[in-house]
Amino acid sequence: MTVKTRTYVRDSVTIRKQLIPPTMVVIDTYHPCGSVTPWDYYGRKHQGEIGNVLRMAGIEHVKLTESHTHNAPVGTGPRGAVRFGDSMMPGVYRIAVGKSQVTKAREALATHKREINDWLARKCKMPVACRS
Repeated sequence: MTVKTRTYVRDSVTIRKQLIPPTMVVIDTYHPCGSVTPWDYYGRKHQGEIGNVLRMAGIEHVKLTESHTHNAPVGTGPRGAVRFGDSMMPGVYRIAVGKSQVTKAREALATHKREINDWLARKCKMPVACRS
């Protein structure tokens, strides 16, 4: 499946957004906290875990990302010099499934969340989807 990308500027921020295919619905959205880095690692790790759950349930899905970049960053270097990374902002990470598979996907995610809660309560082993 081909995913289209839209790039635009809003409030001095360049946004590069992968668009949701018309036959799909977003079932999961993750927006990393701005104070915890690296954002892209945590965003892709989250997408990977949810993707594993959907793959094990036999549900086709698409991972979509939205990146944000400051056009006029405030410098954090000596005397206000702009350094590498000053223009970076956390992105948004989404997962979409086909409209006919939304119920099945939500059930799989609910089961996965129960497995995580049981694991955290030390009642069972770590869920398989979390291991990679």
